[in-house]
Amino acid sequence: MRALVVIAGVGMALAGFAVVCHQMLLWQQDGYWKPIPFGVLWVALGGAAPDLLDVHGIGGMMAWLLSQPLSVILLLVGGSFTWIGIEGISRTPPKI
Repeated sequence: MRALVVIAGVGMALAGFAVVCHQMLLWQQDGYWKPIPFGVLWVALGGAAPDLLDVHGIGGMMAWLLSQPLSVILLLVGGSFTWIGIEGISRTPPKI
């Protein structure tokens, strides 16, 4: 199970790097950097549109999260999953 968490984390982190590389290629073509917001992936996976969220409380935090760059979210979540999975593997007592 921990190996699956590590694999999922590495996959998400690599996807974050792929998004950064894609944005760099677009930057080279257009001359300006336009980050892809996390809300694009959220809506594509079936989540509520960021425009429909309330600006107060949990809805406000969710709207803030959905406005962050996709590459940053993927790198942070993927790195966290990888770190958690590796920590669990390294703390497993040896079997006798």
